[in-house]
This record gives sequence, C-alpha cells and structure tokens, in this order.
Amino acid sequence: MKIQQESYPRRSVFEGVCAMKEKVENLGWFSRMEELVEELEDLGLEVLEANREYVVASYEEDEEDVQLILNIGGTGNTIIITSVDVERI
Repeated sequence: MKIQQESYPRRSVFEGVCAMKEKVENLGWFSRMEELVEELEDLGLEVLEANREYVVASYEEDEEDVQLILNIGGTGNTIIITSVDVERI
C-alpha cells in the first residue's frame, strides 16, 4: 500500500522555529563559550556573534532565514541560556 505524501501536511515554519527554539533552550549549561558555540553548530546553526551577554545564530527554515538571539547568564564558571528571541529575516 502506497502512502500519498500529501496526506501528511508539511510542518509549518512556525512549528519548525518553535522546535528549534525549544532545542536551544534545553541545551543546559556550559563551562566555556566554545562549548556553547560547538553545540549550536551541531544543531545546524551558524553562529554570527558570541559574547558574554548574548549569542546570535542563524539558520534556514523552509527557505526562510531565521535568527536566534540567545541571552546569556550564569556565573564566572558557567554559561546558561536565559532566554531565546526569534527574528525572521
């Protein structure tokens, strides 16, 4: 029995962005910025800027450019993602 592809609706851009945002929010903590950048790249994100206050990463979702702004917190020895803002470019 052949399943027709159109019987399964494509996931919307909104759903895809929400899924990526949730993945990023659940990454946990890091001891070095390089670890955070590497983890983001493993998720398929391109890190455009990274400092102790925020990280800007981008990727393409269904032919739309999406930018994630990760607000960073933590202590002198840890880095955590406190929130993630999403912008469509």
